[in-house]
Amino acid sequence: MKLARLFAPLALAAAVAMPTASHAQVTYQLQFNGFVDPSAQLTTGDVVGPYLLEGLNPVMSEFKAFCIDLANPIRDNPWRARALTFADAVSAANIDALNYALGTVPAWDINSLKASADLSNMFGMSNAMGDWDEIHHAIWSLFQSPVGAPSDLAAANMLRTNALANVSGSYSNWVVLVDERAFDADYRRQGGLINQTFIATVPEPSTYALMGVGLLAVGFV
Repeated sequence: MKLARLFAPLALAAAVAMPTASHAQVTYQLQFNGFVDPSAQLTTGDVVGPYLLEGLNPVMSEFKAFCIDLANPIRDNPWRARALTFADAVSAANIDALNYALGTVPAWDINSLKASADLSNMFGMSNAMGDWDEIHHAIWSLFQSPVGAPSDLAAANMLRTNALANVSGSYSNWVVLVDERAFDADYRRQGGLINQTFIATVPEPSTYALMGVGLLAVGFV
């Protein structure tokens, strides 16, 4: 019994400090920090990813994200993004808002989100290979008909086709980051200017911040 009383506050602290899995209710305040390589562009001058985001609340170190729309440039900085799992993103509660953010031409579904994640993994390759513009054009074309073209449009179209044909496995660590102004409190579509929509593997909040929350919980108990 004494041991149980001793470990009870520690267990509570651990429960509070453990990061929660990304789901439809998670909201982040993010800072847009620019691009990994500002020189990587389409023929029209649109800069392609990877993009650099940083979490301000909760605190998260800078991480890479991949733009999946083209028509909505970032207008505010910092901005609040709602993190949706792929399943949440295509649910009846959210699909109108995501259509508003991404457009409906071409028609897209959860496999498009999975294909965009597969394509995003290809950004690890060196830009010296001249492939970033093709990869990002392939991602954008999963959701919209992007303006301009990469240096090799045929390669971009082939990347898109192959990604759609080969989606498999788990994508639970990927989220869609969309400006929360696209939603109301009940996840219904609402108007207003929105920022770019990204997909990312969002890192865990800062270890120090989590530890601080845990220690506060211990003190409270």
